[in-house]
Amino acid sequence: MTNLTDLKDEWELLKNTPMIDVLAEDLTTHSVELLTMRLEAIKGEISRTEQAIAQKGDARQSAESFFS
Repeated sequence: MTNLTDLKDEWELLKNTPMIDVLAEDLTTHSVELLTMRLEAIKGEISRTEQAIAQKGDARQSAESFFS
């Protein structure tokens, strides 16, 4: 897995987004319950992102087959 700090251009895209706050947040101040809730929310976002990637891949394949 690639470390985010290795992806300088992609990291720059995140600079002024809420995602940067999430990535930089100090987790030591949160309770186990809050961390568990946070983890479940992040898992949901991962699933949603994976679905978006799959849809974009499907759309790309459709476009490529149309122009082939």
